[in-house]
Amino acid sequence: MKVRSILLAIVFVAAGAKGWAESHDSCNSRGLSATAPGTFIANEPLAPALLELGQISHVCFGLRLLDDNAFTHILHVNMTNASVRQILDSMVRELPDYVFREFPPSVVLVGKLDMKAPDLLLDKVVPSFDSPRAPLHAVSNALKMQIAVNIDPTITGFAGSYPTGDIGDQVGPIQENGKMIWELLNEIVGDSGGRMWISSLPESGKTYPRLNLWKVIEYSMPPKEAEAAIQRVASQFQNSEASRH
Repeated sequence: MKVRSILLAIVFVAAGAKGWAESHDSCNSRGLSATAPGTFIANEPLAPALLELGQISHVCFGLRLLDDNAFTHILHVNMTNASVRQILDSMVRELPDYVFREFPPSVVLVGKLDMKAPDLLLDKVVPSFDSPRAPLHAVSNALKMQIAVNIDPTITGFAGSYPTGDIGDQVGPIQENGKMIWELLNEIVGDSGGRMWISSLPESGKTYPRLNLWKVIEYSMPPKEAEAAIQRVASQFQNSEASRH
């Protein structure tokens, strides 16, 4: 069976899978200009703080080019009726070299975005990516599989299963050629009902786990599940960072 057929079959199967479903709004098109209503308080690291900010503002985020500070450095933010831009300004002042920028379609990236290094993982170009309309997690996993095939063309199939997430959050169809991985992730998450994606390992590494390159977290997740998802990403990132030294 051709690789493209395998990927499309996986997406179609996932589209019919059972899972929790919610009603959805799209990512907030106001992006950095959106307001976080009421008082936003964060006494926690960047990753969980951005999850909370996304949940109340409906702004979609992407986190990449990170270091341990994204998971360990405690931020102190207390702002009332502030814009997302103002809140992010306050956050990155505490994180050396961290910046934020908004990209189409209304996704705000946060991290060391000015880092200059060869062969950054999420800067790799995907020659083609084709997915029908399907649940976001299915499309995200199809992209991971496509990248694995691009790296190792001898792959003809994948075993195992993955969480279906919220099957009511459908994205696509997507047909793109020559886009970088982070651009495709922005397109996928930007078409969703409210998510953030986060790189789960240092991007300048020489080897990568096949299907554990990033994590997509739903804003509609129950709080304990969302917290656990962030903790798993932090653990994987820190383990990957430790293995490089």
